[in-house]
Amino acid sequence: MTKARVRKKYLVQRKSMNEASYQTCNQSIHKIFFEYFTLKKCQKIHIYLPLYKNKEVDTWPIVSTLQNERKEIVISVPKLVGSPMFIQSYQIGMPLKENQWGIQEPVESVFIPAYELDLVVLPLIIFDKRGYRVGCGKGHYDRFLKKCREDIVKVGLCFEAPVEAIEDIKEYDVPMNYCVTPEKVYVF
Repeated sequence: MTKARVRKKYLVQRKSMNEASYQTCNQSIHKIFFEYFTLKKCQKIHIYLPLYKNKEVDTWPIVSTLQNERKEIVISVPKLVGSPMFIQSYQIGMPLKENQWGIQEPVESVFIPAYELDLVVLPLIIFDKRGYRVGCGKGHYDRFLKKCREDIVKVGLCFEAPVEAIEDIKEYDVPMNYCVTPEKVYVF
């Protein structure tokens, strides 16, 4: 299936998820994430803040756990200013404001160069068995990942198991190393 077809199908499916299932899946992803990843060598972690209207995987519990248990970790979140995407430091309690797409962004923070990051947590709608992800279709994360070190760990969060293959992968698409679902971690 093409990116457009799987994006449409799985976004509709995800938005129709009832609240109880949404909460249960989020809790499972949080639990599996910390069971699988020790993050001992990670000093700077990038994580997206969820877009609830699209029922993205809720990353706030992960952010909270990281800041409560690993206070020395620098957490960054995206800020979209057209294109490219900027990376900013974030601490729980910092003021946020909603951008034109409904995404929460820090009002004030420190810019973090992409090459300093050790791990990036990626939003996605669906992925395939090779680790390629389908997001909202703007390419922000693929362009951002090209600026990161080659050894950066790329972890997606998804409610669904992978599709067999996404047909229209391009040379600029960057595969993930892992994807955490409510059932397991997929490794690529």
